[in-house]
Amino acid sequence: MSIHHRSLDRKRKRFLETQVKPLMFKHKWKVKLLTELQPKKNSNVLGLNVNRSVIKIRLRVSKDGGFYPYTHHLGTMLHELAHMKYGNHSAEFYDLLKELREDMGKILNGRMTVPFFEAGCGIRLGGKRPR
Repeated sequence: MSIHHRSLDRKRKRFLETQVKPLMFKHKWKVKLLTELQPKKNSNVLGLNVNRSVIKIRLRVSKDGGFYPYTHHLGTMLHELAHMKYGNHSAEFYDLLKELREDMGKILNGRMTVPFFEAGCGIRLGGKRPR
């Protein structure tokens, strides 16, 4: 997942990405871009999943205002991830959303992780970069 850093709270976005990575791995989902959905007055839209590849989340209450609570961002992110499988708000969608919330509880309690090498993470050992 890449990050688009246009006036975003970078730490908040990084943390959000890190927390949902095990869910994305489990379901084999790929999100090309996670970006901010710009604040609008009187808008009930808190997130969008565009073509199952771009997720936009409303991070701020208003352009000048503060951020929504992090738990709000996480809940919206889980909702948008459920749209990776189901486009509409069907019973199956809400069943998947419930599963994602339960799995997130496991992640937050340290009982669910991504296998280290499968996560695209790695540590370079030794001093010099290979040529």
